[in-house]
Amino acid sequence: MVPRKVYESISRIKRVKVKAIAEARIGNIIKFNKDDEIELPFWMAEELERNGLVKIKDIDIDELGKILFQERQSMNRPAELYPLPKNFYLEIHKMIDNRVNSADKDKKKLDIMKQIVDIRKRKLTQLASLNPLDQRIINNITEEEYYVVTRLSEILQLMWLP
Repeated sequence: MVPRKVYESISRIKRVKVKAIAEARIGNIIKFNKDDEIELPFWMAEELERNGLVKIKDIDIDELGKILFQERQSMNRPAELYPLPKNFYLEIHKMIDNRVNSADKDKKKLDIMKQIVDIRKRKLTQLASLNPLDQRIINNITEEEYYVVTRLSEILQLMWLP
């Protein structure tokens, strides 16, 4: 298992809003202006935010409310998973790490995220017994969820061998 810090730094992308640069370029790949919203590797976004050049965009509480509503509506239908923001689980961990200093708004956000995770855990556990997962389901789950479902599915298959 890859330690979370390493995983965050190499595999995640963060959406940021550029705030202090008139125009910049990273190699020939990324060109951006002030007030642009761009996606950067997680490590780069954090470093640029530390230097005051960008503001990392957090998951919006209204978006979370919509996801929670949709997940609750389909609680008994495991194949109905709604797409989560790319950094959903990473943001939960960041909020838990920083909860000592968090505002009431962040506590509400964390509570909504935990409710979403509880519903999705139940659905993912049910999905693990279905083999194979169809592409529509795969498109609507995060990398972390895919890992859990495939590993759990493998374990279940081993358990039921004659």
